[in-house]
Amino acid sequence: MMHFDFLTIVPHPIEGLFLGAGKAGVVVGVAALILIGLLLWMAQAGRRLNALEARLKEAEQRPNRSNSSTPITPKRS
Repeated sequence: MMHFDFLTIVPHPIEGLFLGAGKAGVVVGVAALILIGLLLWMAQAGRRLNALEARLKEAEQRPNRSNSSTPITPKRS
C-alpha cells in the first residue's frame, strides 16, 4: 500500500500565525513593490547605458582633431 505523506503535512505554527493574522498579503505586497522598484531601476539604468554607448560610438566616429580630446561625461538628468 502506498503512503501519501504529502497529504498529511501539518503546517508549522509560525505559518498559522502568519496566515491567520492577515499578514501574508502585506508581505506579498511589499515584496511586489520592491521587485517593481528594482525592475524600474534596471530599466532606467539600461536606458542611460544605451544613451552613453550611443554617445561613445558617436565620439569614436568623429575625426580626431588633436591629441587632447575632451572626455565623454554622462549627462545629468
